[in-house]
Amino acid sequence: GGGLDRLFTLRTDNLSTRLKLRKKLYPFKLTELIFGADIDVRTMAYTLKWSWRDRLIGGQISIFGSEVSLSKSVVLDSRTALNFKAGVDVHTRNASLSCNLVPTFGLVPRQQPNPGIAFRHRMPIALRRGVEVQVAGAFYLPHAALSVASSSPAGRRQQQLDLGPVEIDLRELDLYLNL
Repeated sequence: GGGLDRLFTLRTDNLSTRLKLRKKLYPFKLTELIFGADIDVRTMAYTLKWSWRDRLIGGQISIFGSEVSLSKSVVLDSRTALNFKAGVDVHTRNASLSCNLVPTFGLVPRQQPNPGIAFRHRMPIALRRGVEVQVAGAFYLPHAALSVASSSPAGRRQQQLDLGPVEIDLRELDLYLNL
């Protein structure tokens, strides 16, 4: 039929749902210390996290597993960020250094086979003090095609605007509790 399923498609096959617990401390006026845990609500798997962010230059010291790392992100323009990361595994003493370009959220061209325009967005929704839901995903506008054809000997023209469905791809649904 001509229902909403022809106009909109909601995808949740890549959806991750987590409970994120965070506690922020400010031991020095120029630093921010964050302790936290991320719990996957489907599998109940969890990861413990902590980071120490320098508020002067914006760098961040993190421990994840046995790796201690220092990272810094520099926003180049409205769509791209440059991420630097240096780390060392404290058990194996292996060091790593990386630098990569990362597309940020916003309006980006969509690649084939599904042409059109994608709007990637992360949206926090404050429920009350210290409680926030964060939704991330993409909203894809379809590629529009206009066709004009003569279908009768009298030269009557038919016009047709062909739009595919608008696709909503929900990727993350997280609940933040700032303790």
